[in-house]
Amino acid sequence: MINEVVSQADCAPAQSTVLAQIKINRYPLVDQLRGVAVVLMIIYHFAYNLTMYKYIPYSAIFDWPLFLVQRVCIISFLVCVGVSLCLVHANGIRWGSFARREVQVGGAALLVSLATYVSYSQSWVYFGILHFITTASLVALLFVRRPTLAGVVGLAILLPYWFWDKTIPWFTLSHSPFDYVPMFPWLAYVLLGIVAYHIGAHRWWCLPASQGARVLEFTGRHTLIIYLLHQPVLMAFVAGYYYLTLQ
Repeated sequence: MINEVVSQADCAPAQSTVLAQIKINRYPLVDQLRGVAVVLMIIYHFAYNLTMYKYIPYSAIFDWPLFLVQRVCIISFLVCVGVSLCLVHANGIRWGSFARREVQVGGAALLVSLATYVSYSQSWVYFGILHFITTASLVALLFVRRPTLAGVVGLAILLPYWFWDKTIPWFTLSHSPFDYVPMFPWLAYVLLGIVAYHIGAHRWWCLPASQGARVLEFTGRHTLIIYLLHQPVLMAFVAGYYYLTLQ
């Protein structure tokens, strides 16, 4: 009986004080899923860095299993964007909170564009995952309290893409960037995240309390800073190993 109570509490939102109840509820599953996405992101980008120094062929990042790693990573992040928007705004849009988050993510997106333009001008990022999240959050805010419409629009975007490889065009520049996440079809996964919230998917299950689960939750709560720092660290590690072992 004690174990049953603990198990139910593990997946409940964190509300330890009256002050905490005023703030957003944090459901372990959402942070854990983001944490898994971060791990997959690090794996994929580490593999990408290995291709730059010819440790593995460049084609490997487009083949299984790395292609699957990339897709699961992106979809997990975007579903969490939809769920998180609802956690914060389902009972009314909190414009101050929304504006602060948009400034944070949008500012980080601009930083990524600037850093990649200075470092790799032939492949600089002009509409990567952070640019997408900033833009998609504005659009998805219209659907936060309209889950049926979100589901219909999401499927209307995804089904032609899944079955006929057809989607709404999004702007591109002449070069091939390191990271490119167009609005379509990826907006659909944010909308499906809104549906997931309204059917209570974030309450269904979570990893049992353990050190691993806590690490994932911590990682999932700090995705933005990890996103900004992980690639320079990985690149320095791979480049350092390459030059240290260069004969």
